[in-house]
Amino acid sequence: MLAVEWVLRQTYGSRREDVLRGLHGLLGMPRVVTRNPTRTAAALEWYERGLDFADALHLAASSEADRFVTFDARFAKRARLLSSIEVATV
Repeated sequence: MLAVEWVLRQTYGSRREDVLRGLHGLLGMPRVVTRNPTRTAAALEWYERGLDFADALHLAASSEADRFVTFDARFAKRARLLSSIEVATV
């Protein structure tokens, strides 16, 4: 999904709303499955609320962790507002 988002945004210049619509459409297809639908749904919600898609996927993947550490202070600030995971900067 990360590659699809990147290609739609970088190659085709798609807006966030269009990327979201495309990803939701793709995930709504009968034979398309994700490894973890709960994490995917969280990442899509956070992306819709303004996080970078890659950051949203990484944060969702850390859902079972107690803490998420990053060098990106801007991301940490935004992620703290969206997630119950403790997000800290190094």
